[in-house]
Amino acid sequence: MARAKGLLKLVALAPDHRLHREQVTEALWAALDPDAAMNQLYKSLHFLKAELAPYGQPSPLRVIDQYVCLDGAIGVDTDQFRQRAALALSDGSDRRRFADAIAEYSGELLPSDRCEEWATAPREELARLHQELLVGLSQLDHALGNDRAAVTALRQVISGDPTNEPAHRALMRLFAAVGDRGEAVR
Repeated sequence: MARAKGLLKLVALAPDHRLHREQVTEALWAALDPDAAMNQLYKSLHFLKAELAPYGQPSPLRVIDQYVCLDGAIGVDTDQFRQRAALALSDGSDRRRFADAIAEYSGELLPSDRCEEWATAPREELARLHQELLVGLSQLDHALGNDRAAVTALRQVISGDPTNEPAHRALMRLFAAVGDRGEAVR
């Protein structure tokens, strides 16, 4: 069951939601010989199909020309987040777009899969994008005179990454700009 779930997550996070079957076996079953790894792939695909059949649901994954593909009708929340983030960052002046994009971020990606190498890059990319949105929102709030909201956004950045020096500097500058020297020094 765990490997079938891992297979589904791996393909859902892949660009265009498709991976060559050798990429899948390398990511999930690298320690096995190629034939055994391919056997595990097809067992996992069968398991997903069998688990959903009693509910009248088709398998979310298909093999097409040696590629494992996610059914196009299935939405992936990370795609929605990336789309909203891109829209907010490309415009840069619509506070609502920033807030909507930030609201799409539900926290660390796949926290139960922290040890899975294939989840690391997407997890870090989404966290970085979330922080970029928070910084942008902070700058926008400051420009609109809403310094309290700007501080809140920067504190979220710092709580997510305490080593983020640019966020610390921006927070100090913001406190200095509003005349709160004590907070700026702290």
